[in-house]
Amino acid sequence: MSVKEVLSYRIPQFLRTKLLMRIMPPASDRMLEQNADFTGPRYSMAQLQSMFARIPFHHNYELFHTSCNILEIDNWRQDIHSGKISPIRYFGSIQRQDYDTHGDVKITAEISRFHFLPFMALEYASNPGGQSLSHLRDILSTWNEQNPFLKSIHWTSGIEVGIRSVNLIYTHHILKQFGVLDSPLDLKLCRLITRHYDFLRKNLSLYSSANNHLMAELSALTCISSYFLLPQKTNKGQWEKLFYDQVLAQVHEDGVHMELCTHYHSEVLDHILIAISFLENARKPVPEKIWQRCRAMFDFVSHSTYEGIDCIFGDNDEGSIINPYFDENFSLYSSQLATANHIFKGSYQSRGEVDFRNYLIYGSAFQAREHSSVPPDALFPDAGYFFSYDHDHKMKLAFDVGEIGDSVSAAHGHSDIFHFTLAIDGQEFLIDPGTYQYHTRFGFWRDYFRGITSHNTISVNGKDHGKKNGRMSWIDRPEVWITNCELEMPYTLCAAKTTAFNKEGILHSRAIHHNKSNQRVQIQDTLEMQGKSNVEIAFYLHIHPDVEIDQNEDQLILTSNKNQLIITNEFLSRGSFFIGNEKEPLGWYSPYYGVRIPIHTFRFTVDIEEDLRIQTEIEYS
Repeated sequence: MSVKEVLSYRIPQFLRTKLLMRIMPPASDRMLEQNADFTGPRYSMAQLQSMFARIPFHHNYELFHTSCNILEIDNWRQDIHSGKISPIRYFGSIQRQDYDTHGDVKITAEISRFHFLPFMALEYASNPGGQSLSHLRDILSTWNEQNPFLKSIHWTSGIEVGIRSVNLIYTHHILKQFGVLDSPLDLKLCRLITRHYDFLRKNLSLYSSANNHLMAELSALTCISSYFLLPQKTNKGQWEKLFYDQVLAQVHEDGVHMELCTHYHSEVLDHILIAISFLENARKPVPEKIWQRCRAMFDFVSHSTYEGIDCIFGDNDEGSIINPYFDENFSLYSSQLATANHIFKGSYQSRGEVDFRNYLIYGSAFQAREHSSVPPDALFPDAGYFFSYDHDHKMKLAFDVGEIGDSVSAAHGHSDIFHFTLAIDGQEFLIDPGTYQYHTRFGFWRDYFRGITSHNTISVNGKDHGKKNGRMSWIDRPEVWITNCELEMPYTLCAAKTTAFNKEGILHSRAIHHNKSNQRVQIQDTLEMQGKSNVEIAFYLHIHPDVEIDQNEDQLILTSNKNQLIITNEFLSRGSFFIGNEKEPLGWYSPYYGVRIPIHTFRFTVDIEEDLRIQTEIEYS
């Protein structure tokens, strides 16, 4: 943390949140005035009726794989998993990770992102005789009563305030468009949005906090300042300028978000797309260089899902800005590729259906385009992601040759340098074990799931690739550089080196060769001694729980109901499986946030005193 950051941001932030905002007078009843030039999106009752007939709306909200009826919520400050209710307290004095007082803040916050409100409004528009509008009124009234401005846990995080703001604006816009927004409800919504604006503009996540949180905050401020008229003394255009600056700062030229997490990439892309749609609806032109970054971001999304399997590297908390939770088949990645086809008239793989996310953002103007194209082999050099496909066998190989997270704090990054995953025909074989949890009370498991032993790579002397800094960040991030890449059919190659183990006296390089003509993948690890001797290396493989496993000396045979993988390595006979080991720990998989199940993890160790080359061959059929 720099001196400038401390003096210009951290000290003023501390004084503002701990003192100045506490003694501020209560929020006034002033409200932002709506922008008469805001034009859309426009929705059709007939189209809504058709969509809801195909996918009925319901109130059972899926919350980290626990169903919660939004009409039966008694207290909006309650963690429904633990039952703990966060007290009404000034936001600057709330310790968000205090589980005994507040429960799991992530669970509490998720419900109050208000994902359901715009869809309740759309459902009422399609069925004016229903109860959705009455339910919507009750939710807003109860939430307001239980969460006074700056006096609850729901005012402690800018990203939560930002996402909630966007859903409140959509709700207001829909109700107004269909002529069902009476004065009391108009007043309630606008006052709440105004208070969200007041919070966001004073509490931006800057400097070392400038990651997806800042993008969410600036996206929300851009939406608010497009939909409403800001006070006269406000510098017009300031939020969109800051927003554009962050798009260019946070998104690499190859199109990948700086945190290098596949899910967070798509979440940030939605923040950008939604803000852009509001700017356009307010008749504000979007710079071409912003569109170029968006197009590149879509290219990366096209590699994040394949044959029904999502590629998840780095943290994944399943977060979203727009969440049509009642659509069991909804996929954010697939929906975004349909968005790309609409915006750029592209040819990304798409079913050609209008989904609720795209309809909420673009209304009746959205044009669904059906395409069956498949992604090409690709390298994203800035991010360090390599993808190789054998489409004849519906096989995908993903290889991480990038650094840990972003260069600011590496937040949300995992110790996954040279980690790879492999799937065939809709079945995962070699997997990324996932995220599991963020809360400090799960620190032991948090360290495991983001640590090196939960990834398909090599560790030296039991060390991670970097040094953990709290539950989110890393320090001492090593260098990684790509030494070779070939993308020529039917053969692909990617090779890289890392300084991660220089302190242990080892320079590690890994090359992956994919020969599609004979359905083989070769992984070559080279460990070069840098002066020290007698180091221990550990080689890890994590296998999907639906795959059957046999071992035959130096071979592992992995079998699904349709396909088979044969892994050959001269050291495999020295190794062993770990299944649900809680001591080390080893052998765990988190398919969803907050869930962990036992899996087979294979590990072998080798003591080395000189340069070593390890050859692993994978044959698939």
